Amino acid sequence: MKKWIKRLLFWAIILVVGGFLLWKFFGPKDVDPPESYVVNTSDVQSSVSINATLTPQIYANIGAETLTEVMQVHAEVGDIVEEGDTLVTLDRAALWKQIEIAKLDVERAVLAEQQGREDSSNLPRRNRLSLKKASEQARQRLQELYILNQKGVLTSPISGLVTTMNAREGEVVTGTTSPVAGVTAGTIIRIIDPASLEVEAFISESDIVEMRLGQKAEMTFDALPEETFSAHITHIDPEASSIQDVIYFKTTFAIDNLDDRIRSGMSGDVDIITQEAANVTALPLRFVGRDDNGLFVWTEDGVDAKGIVQYKKTVIATGVEGDEGLVEILSGVTKGTKIYNVVEEDEK
Repeated sequence: MKKWIKRLLFWAIILVVGGFLLWKFFGPKDVDPPESYVVNTSDVQSSVSINATLTPQIYANIGAETLTEVMQVHAEVGDIVEEGDTLVTLDRAALWKQIEIAKLDVERAVLAEQQGREDSSNLPRRNRLSLKKASEQARQRLQELYILNQKGVLTSPISGLVTTMNAREGEVVTGTTSPVAGVTAGTIIRIIDPASLEVEAFISESDIVEMRLGQKAEMTFDALPEETFSAHITHIDPEASSIQDVIYFKTTFAIDNLDDRIRSGMSGDVDIITQEAANVTALPLRFVGRDDNGLFVWTEDGVDAKGIVQYKKTVIATGVEGDEGLVEILSGVTKGTKIYNVVEEDEK
């Protein structure tokens, strides 16, 4: 083969390869169409989620008024009792000994108070007031023992369910030293009304501004994770509580569909519905953009000379932003409008 033919073939191959590479890198590109969505109607709902605990609204913590031996216990944990029922019979002899000691305490306190008044010129006023207070407390203690001795029993002040019983026959009642949920130190018997269970939660000051009485909520318990119970706000404390230097407001909820599986002390999550809009025009929030003119979505704006679809910004007004990523549309687009998630050149 002649040299000039070889040279011609060589340059022809170079031109073909070069042309292919130029077309590959600088020629028209196949552009993937942007994500699209057809505007529809939906329910849009926003909520605040917090931890909560179930507590009884009606309860009684019965404490040990004195160190006294228990003669007989008339109820146990799990019993249903009525108001006025006898729960524990106390040793009256031991109570009488306590009364004798309390009498001596009163005599000593009264004598000290009298001496303080007689020596008022040398005794500061705050000391005289302290002696008077000690005398009053001693008399009050004696009166309490007289009342307890007259009864000789501990009775139930409410009708309900016995959940704590720390009294044992032959033992001296001292109350509990390791409080559990709702049981304060010094309690020997706790009774609750199971029908009065309510949800108690502490809501931050940033969220409490969206709360109001009667507001709907949904409760899920850790023990029943697959079930949801409807509830509503019944009370919001007017004054804040500080928990580890963070401001909260104690808020209570009533459960609308309470059943006997739900028990005092159970914990879970409560979702408080702060805003909701039913069957409204809505679209995913990710399709909404913002520029100097406000909020907008991309809609079709015809095709160019090459048949490529063009897009335009359509200004919209929004309402409720939902927890599921949907936003209510008040104006700008309607049901059936096709919108696009267009990426502008300066965003690429």
